[in-house]
Amino acid sequence: MNIGTGQQQVKAAEPMGFPVAPAYGNQDYPPDMIILLQKLEEDFANKTIDQWSYINRREEIIKLVNRLKEKKNNIQLQPEQLEDILLPRKLLDFNTFAKQSLMSILRERAAAYKTEMAFLVLDSRGKELHTISWESYT
Repeated sequence: MNIGTGQQQVKAAEPMGFPVAPAYGNQDYPPDMIILLQKLEEDFANKTIDQWSYINRREEIIKLVNRLKEKKNNIQLQPEQLEDILLPRKLLDFNTFAKQSLMSILRERAAAYKTEMAFLVLDSRGKELHTISWESYT
């Protein structure tokens, strides 16, 4: 006999030692993999796939997540792949730095990166209306 006012909560089993769907909210799993795992859980719960298909697909997704983690941890940053700096690197005297105007900063940037785009003007939909290159500041 079941006497009680609340509903019983059923805990989902953790197949193959992997966490179940609510645990996917952490940063260990990319959002697209979380969605794949949740859909896989739904398919298994709705009995659209059998147990072995569920286990095999889940293992493949977890292996893919682990490979992505390994790649992410092994990335070596190359200096030429980093973002360009606003000003060329040089030692500045802090007394004269305060006197430097925004236009002089933009002029130095324009001298270093003439052909690159400086500003993009977009409309409300994000469509590009105008582009301004650094050449116009030289």
